[in-house]
Amino acid sequence: MNDSIRACHDLVFMCADTGAVVAVTYRGDERPVLERAVVFPASGRALWVDPTLGGGSPTALAVRSRGSGGRYGLRLSARAVPVAAPDRPIDDETATGPSVPVCIDIAFEQASRHLMLESGTEPGERVALARGTGSVAVGSVIHRVEGSAWSADGPGAPADCRARAVFQDGSALFVTAAASGPAAALVHNSRIRAVTVHDFAVQGAGSERLGRTVSWAAGGSSPAGAAAEIRDPEQRVTALRKDPSGRGLPVWSCAPFVFVRSGITGLGLVERRTHLTVAAPATEPALELPDPF
Repeated sequence: MNDSIRACHDLVFMCADTGAVVAVTYRGDERPVLERAVVFPASGRALWVDPTLGGGSPTALAVRSRGSGGRYGLRLSARAVPVAAPDRPIDDETATGPSVPVCIDIAFEQASRHLMLESGTEPGERVALARGTGSVAVGSVIHRVEGSAWSADGPGAPADCRARAVFQDGSALFVTAAASGPAAALVHNSRIRAVTVHDFAVQGAGSERLGRTVSWAAGGSSPAGAAAEIRDPEQRVTALRKDPSGRGLPVWSCAPFVFVRSGITGLGLVERRTHLTVAAPATEPALELPDPF
């Protein structure tokens, strides 16, 4: 398997005007394969797109370059299911109701250069800010959207928690927290730079869900310290994935958050990854062999 297939791409788009948040994860470059997508419309519900849920749903995903200047377009056409039980992991029961067609069609233009964001010995992510405009259609309702997006490319080794936000003054912040410590990128006036943060904390989190508040402090004189609160607990999405080794269950959860940084409010998405340990089944005692003598 080549590197382009293994490469993991995350794109989180936030529309400040409508409050819509869209998160898309895919693998590969020339022929991208959708891993999952979550759409948080301004109406307050959450829509989940997962090709593996319910036996698989046909999806069409295209990510194409649109010339020079870092312009590219993303188009996703799929069927999504509403998440009816935000405090339970997504499965065929918690993702209930009839599926609805969802179409995401957004054109992006790079708004900052790429920055390799590393923390200690953790694998780095290449992050960048982009500006996007287009539409998000849910059923027969089409929403025009315009806002900013954080893109992250990496080897697919996720951090424990990531937070992405854009603020009313046009600035943006990307924070990732792993066992080796947090790291952050700050964009202001289209200039991106790595900043130091510490005391990253998630409050009210359970073993299978995201907490209600997230905060961290800035290092030195950097204006990167921020606090965030979940916008609507009903929009919290949690998904389980089976581990082929059978030793545990990877858990991924996310939700839109309202951020405050240096008195400036913003909108963003927080995601958290944990790993539930599954106890090994008790082994049957070996039957005694008959005495050959």
